[in-house]
Amino acid sequence: MVVRQLTDFNEVAFEIQTATAKLAGTSLNIVNKPITVVLRSSDVPDLTLVDLPGLVENPAGDQPKDIKRQVGTLVREYVENKNAIILAVHQATTDLANSKSLNLAREVDPEGKRTICVVTKLDLVEPGVDMTNLLNGRDIALHHSNAGDRGDQPFADQQRQSPLDERRSNKGGGSLLPEVQKDRL
Repeated sequence: MVVRQLTDFNEVAFEIQTATAKLAGTSLNIVNKPITVVLRSSDVPDLTLVDLPGLVENPAGDQPKDIKRQVGTLVREYVENKNAIILAVHQATTDLANSKSLNLAREVDPEGKRTICVVTKLDLVEPGVDMTNLLNGRDIALHHSNAGDRGDQPFADQQRQSPLDERRSNKGGGSLLPEVQKDRL
């Protein structure tokens, strides 16, 4: 195991990408060998984060034909653990009923006590689409509030303002989740 002390998160990201390529190759393959990153700080609680591959339906590129089974087996190994907190990542532009991660989370955590839905790519939602119910947890029954992510592209570089930014500017700025029910946390 290589142990290096890094203080720049860009270096950390580069090292993770390099280690991933060494372990799994560059053909979008997966392996069940974790890459361990230890964060040390008096301000950080002890927590183990496991970044798992996204659930897939079909192989891409040189992936094996059974990649769906491989990924499903690997992900289940972690989310079936009753001590695991599940961050079910859902793309905002995808119908909630078709969310593979939420469907799996519901299967292993039917009451939603261990699941947090992370809604990504809010910047790609069509203007006028109201995501408030989803972000406030009214569209899915979970015991924790959901989290929103704007996506990869900084808002300053975008051609149009997203519905999320429009709501923020109408309310004078503030939280990305202006109506999240704090008592649900």
